[in-house]
Amino acid sequence: MNEDEGMLTFEALELITFSTKARGIVSLKPGNRLTWPEEEARRVLQYYPETLRLIETSPDWPAAWRALADMTGGIEQSDGRYLGVLALLDECDRAFDGKNWTDFKRLAEKVRFYVSRK
Repeated sequence: MNEDEGMLTFEALELITFSTKARGIVSLKPGNRLTWPEEEARRVLQYYPETLRLIETSPDWPAAWRALADMTGGIEQSDGRYLGVLALLDECDRAFDGKNWTDFKRLAEKVRFYVSRK
């Protein structure tokens, strides 16, 4: 469920030592894996494309839908957010039908933001 939480896992293909502001010096042997926040992981992967590789994880669709249900469960038709949330959930459904995990995650974040507005 890495990606559902905005995390990415990457693996060293060869011995590597690098430094980041947030984590200091990091040393990895071939086969070592780390799971970091997506933005931080993508930055490191950009700098070392020959030495690090992204580990693809399977999306956990049921958990993602449960999270959306938990977020939106108390919103009723009389709630001013109802139509907006319904439209966003419809977009999530289209992303799901197209097996587009990236769009689904982006839309789920929009739902989270929209629901937080009262």
